[in-house]
Amino acid sequence: MDLDALGAHCALASCNERDFLPIQCDCLQRFCRFHISPDSHACGVSRKPLVTSQGSSAGRPRCTLQGCNKPLLTSLTGGVTDEANSTAGCLACGLSFCVHHRHQQSHACSGLARQANEVNRESTQSLVPLLSKANSFHTPMVVRQCTRPSTNPTKLAQLQKVNGMKMRLRSVPGDPKDSGSLIPVDQRIHVNVHYEAEGSSQPRREGTFWFQKASMFISIATGRALDLLANRFDIPLSKISSLTLRRTDDLSELQSDLPLSDSTVDASSLTLCHLPGV
Repeated sequence: MDLDALGAHCALASCNERDFLPIQCDCLQRFCRFHISPDSHACGVSRKPLVTSQGSSAGRPRCTLQGCNKPLLTSLTGGVTDEANSTAGCLACGLSFCVHHRHQQSHACSGLARQANEVNRESTQSLVPLLSKANSFHTPMVVRQCTRPSTNPTKLAQLQKVNGMKMRLRSVPGDPKDSGSLIPVDQRIHVNVHYEAEGSSQPRREGTFWFQKASMFISIATGRALDLLANRFDIPLSKISSLTLRRTDDLSELQSDLPLSDSTVDASSLTLCHLPGV
């Protein structure tokens, strides 16, 4: 799956932002959610009067997300708000939403699980020819012993993209205050965290979380992220002082005073562990 082929760049020259769900205006150009309004991109097409499916121009159909009373996206584009032809319709679940809730992650789309299953099936199908070829030269035992991660840069990049998509679909906010927020996906950093209590017979636990990336308005330090993760894993306060975050691949320790988004990359794997002798 080539993620570069998804979506389109905003047609507004001063923006040009890639949007995975671009919206087409009556002028037949596609824009991001910030510039879909005719006034935002100086649309030269004559705008149609807003007409509801009942034929009245007084009311505007509202977002189908429970608790949201904002108008559908078609009221911004100047088109007829016919739900069957609405550009705000989600292709996964078939419902219509406002500009803020059109993304699948923003309205808890029922199609997300189906897309995740399709990604898993495609990944499995791509491995079948490789396994068949390996079995023709080696016994099953030898294949299991000699299998090593691919060193092909193209395959590694593709695998990283697939893992990143899966991680974004199943991730939950690391900070409970971010639950229900509309923070765009590209402004989040997603991490898969493993934790195994020291000297405990309990099985190893893991979870996938997201935090806000560092910006001019907010900065989630690694130390703050560590405290939030400790709360997620129900680690007693008496043991938090001995905790540290390490990269799973090389076990290097993350600096607590640096922003988390500066200490590790998106879709990375981290290990939450206790410092020895502390």
